[in-house]
Amino acid sequence: MAGTTHPDRDQRIALCEAKVTLNGKPAAVSGYNLPFAHVTQLKSGLSAEWSWTAVALVVSRGGDFRS
Repeated sequence: MAGTTHPDRDQRIALCEAKVTLNGKPAAVSGYNLPFAHVTQLKSGLSAEWSWTAVALVVSRGGDFRS
């Protein structure tokens, strides 16, 4: 998934199942059918949009998103 290729639908579904954080707090990736992913903090609802390529890269490096 890493690199410059755009993840396909099955890869995006897998990315939505990954354990991630946003600004150090537990978060979730959603929107596998959308052109961009939404990364949302579970408690506060703070959300940011990311390209699927960026999500794949961040998840491959531990899943720590920063906005």
